Amino acid sequence: MALISCDECGHMISDKAQFCPKCGKQLNVVQQPQYYTGVQPTRDNNVYNWLYVLIGALAVIAIIALLLLVKTCGTEKPPTPATTAVEQSATPASPAVTHHSEPSLRSGVIVDPVDDYVNVRSGKGTNHSVLQRLDVGTTVLYEPGHKWVKVYDTNHSYLGYVYHDRIR
Repeated sequence: MALISCDECGHMISDKAQFCPKCGKQLNVVQQPQYYTGVQPTRDNNVYNWLYVLIGALAVIAIIALLLLVKTCGTEKPPTPATTAVEQSATPASPAVTHHSEPSLRSGVIVDPVDDYVNVRSGKGTNHSVLQRLDVGTTVLYEPGHKWVKVYDTNHSYLGYVYHDRIR
């Protein structure tokens, strides 16, 4: 409890008094602060719940799409022999001739002046991962290119990329 002075007579009175006991003037009643009751106004969180579900679903879809993209990236199908019924009937005397969808495939042998193997990479350049190693002397099919060439085994299965100087 604090003492305050009356505005009318200047007498010291309690801050809780409603009237001055000396002059009878009504004092300014200060409204008491409201206390926290512990009850908060309710807010409909249904919109936020749906928003979180939507964001989560989009994140899952994005992750699945990214995984599929990474899985299919770098897997190229090799050229396959393109022999149709018309081509077979047109050349019955030469079954040893193989027609490729890529007529520029050449046969070559793996060489390396230093090591006894050559790295086959997932892309054009040494910054790509090594898929496998081919021993020197291995016969391969390849598509001639500038510096890096696509390499296939003799069954036309795609192997990867090899630097062009490593095939003769």
